[in-house]
Amino acid sequence: MRDEWVVAVGPAKRRVRLSDQAPGLSVELLDEGRTLVLETVDWRPGQPVFKGVLGGKLDGQAFTVQVAPAAEGFVIRHRAAKARVLVLTPRSAELHDKLPEKQAADTSKLVLSPMPGLVVSMDVAPGQQVREGEVVCVLEAMRRCRTSSAPSATAWSRPSTPSPATPSPPTRSWWSSARRDHLSQG
Repeated sequence: MRDEWVVAVGPAKRRVRLSDQAPGLSVELLDEGRTLVLETVDWRPGQPVFKGVLGGKLDGQAFTVQVAPAAEGFVIRHRAAKARVLVLTPRSAELHDKLPEKQAADTSKLVLSPMPGLVVSMDVAPGQQVREGEVVCVLEAMRRCRTSSAPSATAWSRPSTPSPATPSPPTRSWWSSARRDHLSQG
C-alpha cells in the first residue's frame, strides 16, 4: 500500500504520510512536522459524507464533511468553507505542477444565449455591421420569446453551429401574430 501522498488544496500542496496505528490512522504532515490521528473514519469512496474523530491532542473531537467528486479530485465542504482537493502521488504532483493553467475562453465576440431554445428569427445577415446592444436574433424557450443582442460593434459572421434544416424561418412579424393568436385561444 502506498503511504506517501501529496494533497493539493487550491494552490497549496502538502506532503503527507499515512500509517495504520492503533487506535486509528496516522496522518503525518511532512513539511509541517506534525501528526494528526484519526481515531475513527466512517467513509468509503463514493459516499457523500465523511465522518471522523480526531485523537491525540484533539482528544475525541468529532467532525463531518461533505465530499463530492469533481472533474479532478474532490470538493470538500465543512461548515461555511469549501475547497477543491486533489490527492496525488509524488510523481503525479510533480507532473501536475508542469501543466499550464487553463485559460478562460474568449467569448467577447460571441452572442451567448441566456437559455437553450429555438432560434425563431435572425435579424442580421452575414457581413452586416451591427452596433453594440443591437438585436441579432429572437429565441423561443419555454413558450417565451427572448432577444439576443450583439456584445460589441462588429461585422456579423455566420453562426458557428448549423441550424436544423427547416423551411424558411418565420419572421418576427409572423411570430408575433402567431404568438398573439395562440395566447388569445389558450
